[in-house]
Amino acid sequence: MQGMKTKENRPILLELDAVHPCWCIESANKVEGSRISLISSLFNEGTVVSGLYDLSAPNVQAFIDALRKHKWVKEIRVVEKSKTHALAFIKSKHDALMIETIAKTGSAPLEPTLTRDGKDTVAVLVPDERALRALASTMKDNFEYTLKWRKNLGSEKGGKALEMFDAADFMKMRVATESLSEKQRDAFLLATRKGYWQTPKRVDLAELARESGVDEATFSEHLRKAEAKVMPFLAEVLEKSGRSTKRQQKEDE
Repeated sequence: MQGMKTKENRPILLELDAVHPCWCIESANKVEGSRISLISSLFNEGTVVSGLYDLSAPNVQAFIDALRKHKWVKEIRVVEKSKTHALAFIKSKHDALMIETIAKTGSAPLEPTLTRDGKDTVAVLVPDERALRALASTMKDNFEYTLKWRKNLGSEKGGKALEMFDAADFMKMRVATESLSEKQRDAFLLATRKGYWQTPKRVDLAELARESGVDEATFSEHLRKAEAKVMPFLAEVLEKSGRSTKRQQKEDE
């Protein structure tokens, strides 16, 4: 039937891990515990591209220094910085990033991307099977990569779910959770498992702190910092969900 999407022309969502010559990976490998995420779209300026990056490391200044020394990095402008975290506009050599190569195949790499532990992680929205074959050929020729998972999109069954939680949100969630320290992640998961957010609460902070083996003030700080990183993302998804539901209700009227 006209307008129906066949399996061959349905879009596909992928998650890839890749190791390749890259100023993000090479600089991150020089500073233990460092992590960099592209959190904006890239702006093409001819021979260079620029974007806003989220940087973190036990000593973020050492990470910034390593980035500045890389031959493919042309300029770094720090927006804000603490001991372990920074936001910075970075200009780099054109085509020095994997996502630039992916985009040339007709697929859409989704921001934010993540560089950590010697590899790049990126979600890619592929228009159809033909574009997927072009992407696979390019990746094989240029990168050492792993396909972590794929999901076929565009079916009637999955349409509403994708509208409420679209492809770009996947990487936003990934970056939000990756930014948690181990203690923050453990505090958030423990509070969730024990029913801290249920009504009425099944556990209080004092009980959670005792189970974690720390004092209440320390546990509260870990949980508060985890909430500050995760909750804005959840609020964004809920807002999208509300808009999607209202739109669907209007269409059904």
